[in-house]
Amino acid sequence: MGEMKLSVKIIIGLVLGVFVGLVLNLAFPDAFGGLDKYVLTPIGQMFLKLIKMLVVRAKKEDGAQALNGLGVIFSC
Repeated sequence: MGEMKLSVKIIIGLVLGVFVGLVLNLAFPDAFGGLDKYVLTPIGQMFLKLIKMLVVRAKKEDGAQALNGLGVIFSC
């Protein structure tokens, strides 16, 4: 039997993650409050800030390339 495709592995992981998360949330609703507050939330905020930095950088570079295409002298 051949290997599973990557997309199938990703979908299986997503479904299992949702299932395990729901089971843990229903079984132990208050068990992960500290972990959420002190670990998961700060990591999520850092992740979102990193994505915003990448988007701003990409927009700046696109704008510079557009101006350069119009003949405006500009360097990043």
